[in-house]
Amino acid sequence: MSVNIEQGDRGFIAWKPRSDSKQLVEHILSVVHYYRDKGYPAPTSRDVYYDLIGWYGKSHGYKKSHKLKRKVYRLLCKMRRAGVVAFEEISDDSSDSLVTRTHRDPQHFWSDIGGLARTYHKDLTANQPKRIVIFTEGHGMVRQLYEVARDYTIPVYSPGGWDSITLKHDTAQTAVCEHKDTGRKTLVLHTGDFDPDGVDLFRCFTEDVHAFVEGFGEEPEIILFKRVMLLAHQIPEYGKTTFSHAELKEKNHRGQRWPYDFKAELQSLSLEDRLPIMREAIEAEVDHAQLEEDRRKSREEYQRVSATALKLLEGGTR
Repeated sequence: MSVNIEQGDRGFIAWKPRSDSKQLVEHILSVVHYYRDKGYPAPTSRDVYYDLIGWYGKSHGYKKSHKLKRKVYRLLCKMRRAGVVAFEEISDDSSDSLVTRTHRDPQHFWSDIGGLARTYHKDLTANQPKRIVIFTEGHGMVRQLYEVARDYTIPVYSPGGWDSITLKHDTAQTAVCEHKDTGRKTLVLHTGDFDPDGVDLFRCFTEDVHAFVEGFGEEPEIILFKRVMLLAHQIPEYGKTTFSHAELKEKNHRGQRWPYDFKAELQSLSLEDRLPIMREAIEAEVDHAQLEEDRRKSREEYQRVSATALKLLEGGTR
């Protein structure tokens, strides 16, 4: 969560909302349960905050403010600790992990192989005219966009610090290797906040990647960048934060160059709208005939892999 909340709660808690928070809690639950019941990926806390404004702003006076955001985040923390909202019903965007894969014994290993076979997916991107990847701001957004991207086996990344020189170097190097090995270009579909810093950092990111590509001896055009979200016309009115250029400090060069009098966070566009936009962006880039052929082959390969894994499992457990 991006709002720093100091609280004394630890672990699970017994909790009931105060009378002045009951209505807001009910509205939070309606948002969370809507995504759950419709089969959408879990929203982030920021998604819930913006949906409250969009759904109930006019009828209940919810307006975009740090005070409301802080209250929504605080209530969600308590609701999850109290079991009112299941932990998996909210997607956090602040954790990461690396875990070594281990097994209790050989039998456990063979069982693991059987389970791995059931997750077999053919790489549906290998025969496409372009290598496509998705970059998005925020770890929580990765899980959400993956709900769409996995239908095409397209990877989704959250670059974290956009100013990471390692990320820029590795992005360029991977694109160069792909072009040398297959002749394919790489297309980066990008989503992020609509504000001076976010847009300018993305511009710097693309320029730096292209410079690294040239340093590797390739033309910068082998990697393309397409901004999918957030664009000015996609932003709902309630999601805009207006500001005056006259009030900006003279040293705020990015803000001074910004051609709009408003900015917005990516989550100001409902998750229900973001997913179709990303699917449409992917659909516009893929070879559909090749995709369907590879999906057919994937089903056949899945059957073969599963049968082989079953034989291995039976042999390994004797």
